[in-house]
Amino acid sequence: MMLKTNYEGEELTHRRLWRIVEQNAKMTSECAEGWFYPTLVSEVFAFHTIEAYINFVGERIAPEIWNDERNYFHKEPYRGWDGKLRKILELVGLSYDRDKPPMSSVLKLRNIRDLIAHGKPETIAGEVVHLPDTDPPILPQSTLVTAVAAREDLPAILADVEGFLDAIHTRAAPIVQQRWGSTAKATWFGTQALRGSARYGGSLTTLHRPEKD
Repeated sequence: MMLKTNYEGEELTHRRLWRIVEQNAKMTSECAEGWFYPTLVSEVFAFHTIEAYINFVGERIAPEIWNDERNYFHKEPYRGWDGKLRKILELVGLSYDRDKPPMSSVLKLRNIRDLIAHGKPETIAGEVVHLPDTDPPILPQSTLVTAVAAREDLPAILADVEGFLDAIHTRAAPIVQQRWGSTAKATWFGTQALRGSARYGGSLTTLHRPEKD
């Protein structure tokens, strides 16, 4: 006798990525020295979290767009990642000033992500005049090092990210409920963007009856 199990579930990538953010933020808070790298990891993955969440919520509130996202977000006014974010904010009725938190924090994280994704050596050159009995100054920091938040600033940036996504989440919840009803997509949407299970699923086992030729 053979059994057959049908299974179905979903990995909520944005919540998995946020765990990485929080783990590295904790390392940053505990390190008086050597905090730069966990801060960098935390910031890069915070932006990846935003990217993953935008796709997560987009698939639920506008599946007709996200099913054809390659074409839809290939042209203006919704081209690329900026266009995706703009579309989501329009769909849930939110707007933010790009020069103020939380959007300014989101854009800073995007800049760091771009510096990593398109990384290449950076030439640092110049000249300085100094007295004969003094050492020359230390080389200035690179663009990447300068872009990474100071250790004490990281908690506020991550709070901006979570608050930003929670605001979208709250506005999206009624749309999700209306579209998906009592299905898993609605049930596991949750009340917060980044809190809750990072994975859900279920299975059904039945007697397997091979088809006869």
